[in-house]
This record gives sequence, C-alpha cells and structure tokens, in this order.
Amino acid sequence: MRSASSFAPSDSFNRSFGLLVMAVCVAGAVIAQTRHAVIGWSVAAVVGALCMGALALWAPRKLTPLSKAWMGLGRLMGRVVNPLVFGLMFFVLITPVAWVMRLRGRDALKLRLDASARSYWVDRQPPGPRPESFKHQF
Repeated sequence: MRSASSFAPSDSFNRSFGLLVMAVCVAGAVIAQTRHAVIGWSVAAVVGALCMGALALWAPRKLTPLSKAWMGLGRLMGRVVNPLVFGLMFFVLITPVAWVMRLRGRDALKLRLDASARSYWVDRQPPGPRPESFKHQF
C-alpha cells in the first residue's frame, strides 16, 4: 500500500474524482430545492458542480491537491472506523458464541489439560500424506 505522501493521482483518477464531486453537488442542489431550502445553497451547489465539472474535463491536474486531501481524509477515517467496526463485530458476534460454548462445556480446540493422558497426539483416520510427499513439493 502506498503511503499518503507518495500518492500521485493520475489524470483519469482526478477526472473521475471531479465528476463524482460534481454529481454529488448536483444531487445536493436538487435535494435542497425539493426540501424548499434557501435558494442560495442550491445556487452555490450548482456553481460548485459546474466548476468541478469544468476542471475535471479540461484541467484534471488542477484537482490533484484536492484529491490528495480527499484520499488523506479517507485514510484517516479508515484508521479510526476500521478498528471500531471490527471490535464491535468481535464483541457482538464472536464473544457470545464463545460464552455459549464455555457454558455448554465445549472444548473445540481440545485445550483442556488431562493429567492422566499419556500423550495429546491425535491419530488421523485416514492417516495423512506420506512424509516423502513433503519433499520437492513444486
């Protein structure tokens, strides 16, 4: 993965970025008008959309600082949101399953110590591959 400082967007990336921002501005203007917002917001959104569209089509390199800033914001948000989402998924999905398994006495990994056991070796049925097959695998 590239670092944020080495990110160099291409013209096609900048063009796509500018057209996307233009579409979002137009959608914002339409939504503002349908909700009877102050007309100044709609006009500002349309002017912003026209500027972004013009830059995207005729001078996409001018959008490089803006697209770099946008990608940096995305990386920052990812560093914050990803741990939160995965932590929430772990505590909502995995932890209750582990609690239920412990309450029912299940030892799926066979980690419980048995003092009377001579060995913890598990015989495979059918037996695994021949040891010779592990040499020169490729």
